[in-house]
Amino acid sequence: MSNKKLKEFIIDSFDGGVNFRDIISEVPKNELSDCLNMYYNGKELKTREGLCIKKPFALTDTDCEIVPVGSVCYMGEIGYKTFLVTKKDDMAFYSKILIVKSDFSCSYINVGTFLFSKYNTKLSRINCLSLLGKASTSGGHYLLLSLYDENNNLCDKFIFELNSDFSSLNLLYAKDIYKPLVSINGKGNKYTELQTYKKTFPATRRYEDFNLLSNGFRAGFTTDGLSTSFKLPVNSLSNEENENIVVDYTSSSGASYSVQIPYNNVVSTAINIDGINCVFKIDRQNGVVFVLDKEGSETALPMSEANRNNLVITAYKQTETDSLFKMTVVENFNSRVFLAGNEEEGNKVYFSRQNNPLYFPKSNFSFFGETGSSIVALKQNNDRLLVFKPHQVGICSSISNSMFDADYIFKGGTTNKAVVEKVTIKTIKTGLGCLYPDTIMSCSNRLVFLGSDGRVYAITSSSNYTHRFYRISDKIESKLNASNFNTAFAVDHNGYYMLFVGKSCFLFDYNTSQFLSASSANGNKNSRDKIAWFYFEYEFGVAKPMLSIDFAGKSLIVAKGKYVKSNDKIYLYTFEGETDQKVGTTFKITYVDIKSSFTTGANELLKDGRKNIVGVELTITSTDENIDKKINLYYLNENKCCKVSEIDTQLLSNAENIVKKTPCIFGTRHFGVKLERDTGLKVKQIKYIYKD
Repeated sequence: MSNKKLKEFIIDSFDGGVNFRDIISEVPKNELSDCLNMYYNGKELKTREGLCIKKPFALTDTDCEIVPVGSVCYMGEIGYKTFLVTKKDDMAFYSKILIVKSDFSCSYINVGTFLFSKYNTKLSRINCLSLLGKASTSGGHYLLLSLYDENNNLCDKFIFELNSDFSSLNLLYAKDIYKPLVSINGKGNKYTELQTYKKTFPATRRYEDFNLLSNGFRAGFTTDGLSTSFKLPVNSLSNEENENIVVDYTSSSGASYSVQIPYNNVVSTAINIDGINCVFKIDRQNGVVFVLDKEGSETALPMSEANRNNLVITAYKQTETDSLFKMTVVENFNSRVFLAGNEEEGNKVYFSRQNNPLYFPKSNFSFFGETGSSIVALKQNNDRLLVFKPHQVGICSSISNSMFDADYIFKGGTTNKAVVEKVTIKTIKTGLGCLYPDTIMSCSNRLVFLGSDGRVYAITSSSNYTHRFYRISDKIESKLNASNFNTAFAVDHNGYYMLFVGKSCFLFDYNTSQFLSASSANGNKNSRDKIAWFYFEYEFGVAKPMLSIDFAGKSLIVAKGKYVKSNDKIYLYTFEGETDQKVGTTFKITYVDIKSSFTTGANELLKDGRKNIVGVELTITSTDENIDKKINLYYLNENKCCKVSEIDTQLLSNAENIVKKTPCIFGTRHFGVKLERDTGLKVKQIKYIYKD
């Protein structure tokens, strides 16, 4: 027997993750050349958590389409996300809103049946947007719904508000939506005829901008005791149902009067104002409101000696644009709503007034990129909002807080509090963008996303104005590139970024120093290669995963199942347990063991010749569950892998075990192992014992 001293090669950390890129003999000691359903956590390489179905929910119709609407929302303590569910036949579109809540319950609200006969055309699609903010009549969650014909022309539009108990949607009309004060200090038709000493009114000027979300507006005038008519700032007023003109008058004594001109009439009911019996008449074509006495002759309202803008007229102009209803991208950021994605205005981003999601001033928009490509996503990164196109990324500048205060004006205020809000979008990357918005995830202080080139990137900022992009997917791209990205979405679960592509999942821990280090932020190749990726495959059965929902750290995956002669179902999955719950072709749900395996690199033991492997020691943790499931052990070099033996888990205790094997392999320069099991597996350390 040789007296040469035995030597050891120890692998006690797998923090390098899997490396599908390099040849097996070049994989570093702490990395794996292959891995399935295992990740490094708590100083162990162990099997992932299982998929657990929390609650199936049956949809009313089969073959319906379900589309997520907006981001995760909160109403009190309950987190929720909304989905538009539609079904179409030869006669109509049927639509509902599905609400998935953080307690795993669901609400199903009927929106309406849209008959093709009403529009004299077949409808091709329904678009839906979600706006969050100050409550109007209920909970403060608004849905913009628009209908399109087969030529993609907008046929109809609606605004709904979700009530606070998730049981119904309230249809809002123009009268329910914010009506900006577009002009102040307006003067009557005979102001120029006043005596000189009375001509002390401040100049008429524009105040707030018109609202793109609604055609309603207000105009403020100061009565002079002589004028009998008042010209609104627009012509061609609307006479649509529910759009009544409202005239509000405040006398010098502070008494308030209000009267309406119905949408289907031109004259209001009679009203007594400071002893004057009068009616108000509208000329909608020219936008003029007249004051008439009971005989029908023009008469004047008393002069306001104490209050400016004591006459406020609320009216509705004819709709000029439907731009907002054609948007497809929405993001709620810093108490505002941002909208983009209208292919007719591919380079425009609109934003609402602060704390007012139902007010989009006409001038509140910015341009980004060319009109030929639409914006794909708007996402927050730290304190900034990033804008993604397929091959371009931009960042929004900060916006001045709103200082408009209509009540201040009506109470006699004269200080200029009107501020024009502006935002610019600066390009921070060209040649790279995103086509898969559901993969964009905020991870610590970075934004991670699947790029339009099929690689994963992280964005970080070294200042408010400098953003760096670095590619982090080098080690997994050989397997990632074989995926169908059309179904891609990401999950943020317990500090892991999990990229789902179908039933495959690529993940890494984003709270490690390798991801958060300054050298990674600067794109240093050696540092970014240290990011540890792992690879999972999940068993959903016939259910198809759609997207993830993150409720303040509680992750859900929403999947849709299809059954023969039954309703479609929605399945809500969480990560827990030691098995996957698989959906079969009937209502039956089965438990599936998680197959686990990993392969080390064919490590070069020492650089001074070939070695004889005389022992392998594996430090394995076992449990009582699935103790009958064997562990298959393979040995490998740079050229081949051969099965050697099985590890009898019945001989293992419930704690840490050292399993010893004697492979007796001679004359090898490289050596590694592969372990696989049809259920859970935990390995803490691997030791090779060899000699010359």
